[in-house]
Amino acid sequence: MKPAVFFAACISSFILGFFALYLVASIFSRRRAGQHAKGTVTVSGTSVKKTSLFSRVRAAISGFFSRLGVMNLILAVVGVSVVLFTREMIGLFREYGAIPDNLCICFFSFVGGECGVMGWIKTTKERKQERKWQEEDRMGVNATPYDDNDLPKG
Repeated sequence: MKPAVFFAACISSFILGFFALYLVASIFSRRRAGQHAKGTVTVSGTSVKKTSLFSRVRAAISGFFSRLGVMNLILAVVGVSVVLFTREMIGLFREYGAIPDNLCICFFSFVGGECGVMGWIKTTKERKQERKWQEEDRMGVNATPYDDNDLPKG
């Protein structure tokens, strides 16, 4: 592969990634903003529905991402990246008989680190939720009152 083509591919993938992340970030920020996530804008006390194509597409994508979740989205991107990277490395191996070892080590180290951090975040959230539930149980928040009919006879 020529250096100019490689450089152009790197720059174009960086730009594409930047705009994809910008789109996802703007969708999530709009979703948290309230009425703007629903496609309505308040004009002099009345609610007017936007009907532009862009806002309908953004609302559809926002609804998809809200059901999907951020970690699941990241895992999907990582999975697709691993498949595409492996496919390209197989193609390079078939053509040249070798692959760039440093690139493979760096890529899989990054992917492993990303998945490790996401696993750490997930376990921390679960532990925190479990502690919260234990504290509520200890304080009797979730305790249901029993009457005499609920006790076993004997």
